Amino acid sequence: MSSKKIHTISLIIAFLFMFALTFSFPYISDDLHFKFVFYGFNPDGRDKRIESLADVIVSLKNYYKMSGGRILAHTILYTVNCFAKPVFDLLNAAAFSIFGLLIYKLAKQTSAAQFRSVSRFILPIIYLLSFVFLPSFGDTVIWMSGSINYLWMSLVPLTLLSLLFADEGAAPKNKYASAAYILICILSLLSGLTNEVTGGMLIVFAAVFLIQKRSGFPIKLLLPALLILLGTGIVVLAPGNAARAAAVDKTEIFSLIRALKVLPDIISYYCENYAAATAVILLANIVFYDKRPGTAYSISFFLSGIAGFTALSLSGTFIKRSSFTPSVFIFVSLILSLIKLYDLYKNGFPRISRPILRLSAVAAAFAAMTALSSTPSISSLLTAVILSVAYILALCAKTDPKRTLAIKAMLEKIKKRGKMVFCTILTLLCLYIAKNTVIYFRTTAALNNYENKFKLAADSGNSITITRPEIEPCIFIPDESRNYGVWWHSIYYGINITFE
Repeated sequence: MSSKKIHTISLIIAFLFMFALTFSFPYISDDLHFKFVFYGFNPDGRDKRIESLADVIVSLKNYYKMSGGRILAHTILYTVNCFAKPVFDLLNAAAFSIFGLLIYKLAKQTSAAQFRSVSRFILPIIYLLSFVFLPSFGDTVIWMSGSINYLWMSLVPLTLLSLLFADEGAAPKNKYASAAYILICILSLLSGLTNEVTGGMLIVFAAVFLIQKRSGFPIKLLLPALLILLGTGIVVLAPGNAARAAAVDKTEIFSLIRALKVLPDIISYYCENYAAATAVILLANIVFYDKRPGTAYSISFFLSGIAGFTALSLSGTFIKRSSFTPSVFIFVSLILSLIKLYDLYKNGFPRISRPILRLSAVAAAFAAMTALSSTPSISSLLTAVILSVAYILALCAKTDPKRTLAIKAMLEKIKKRGKMVFCTILTLLCLYIAKNTVIYFRTTAALNNYENKFKLAADSGNSITITRPEIEPCIFIPDESRNYGVWWHSIYYGINITFE
């Protein structure tokens, strides 16, 4: 089957699957909250539905003062929330589809030489891995309030980077006057406005990449960099950040002592969920380091992602979904690393200097991350096996040259069975997603049953008493629904709702 057909089928399946997931999930918590003018975090008797642009402006002003600086995301959220939910369902499915396409395009732009051998399979692999890699998938991709804040906002920096990479080869005389440069400047400001960490991550990305290239700071990037910092300043310096931290999270922001207390939680979470991905990235870019562009880009995405995770500690608390953008950067680095490793696997691994030392460094890093995580995952165990085999092979080749032929023969056998191993891993991944999909639709059916009860009670003007829903473990169910609150349901439907 041609690449075009595979990509078209993957895109259609991703769109329809995401639409089905989003469509079946009802409004919860903030989704209903943002149908009203923002006066605070809980109903207080001043509840007024959004009916005009003036109401949206008042809400954004109050939000900026009382809750945070993510004005861009909440402008879109208030706007989309004015329409029927199927409008969001369609837009969200499109956003997820574009998310995969942007990462595919970034991989193609940054790893052109290695990309050709695996281009047919990259897009479906991106979509499949995103289901298990992206943090709190239900909160950041399915739930309306979360998806607009995280999935939709991630499209801005990804588009910006894609344009920057495409503009790299443009003629110097056209770089300042081109429409692309103007769009780059607009997206730079918007990227800074997306959330608290994206702007800083983009600056780190540029710094790491330029250091690797040993080139000076391009003057054409000065204006985009300043616009990124401006957008970031608007978000970070919002008075609502400190107000929300004190009122809701019972903490304080920009406190070094508090950050040092939160940082271990972030490290533990990262090690528990991304130890395997980190080992693969280090294997591709340290053990098999080269000077091809894909390596420099992969390292830049990885280190800027790590910087983003670290910066989260400054908020004074750690919520899993807040790590979405740093995780996306790590995810892009992982995709680039997998492309590189597959290219090496297909065309032969090169000789490397000090293989034992390099592998030992990667193995030590992986062992440390596994030790820091409370529950090592299956992917981590698989990575441990791969690193162990690579280490043993390198050790045998180093200590006994006579075994070189035997090692090569072993690698040939592994290579012949590579397709079977790949298909097995892919099948297991699909089964895991299918299992969670069944649980998800069973759970959303129960949640929608509550919505139907609320509507019936609203029509009859009666109060209603319900049992708190039981939420099964599932990667697609938003954590926000586990603490199922009904304050805004009561206001929205105009009824009194209580729990048994």
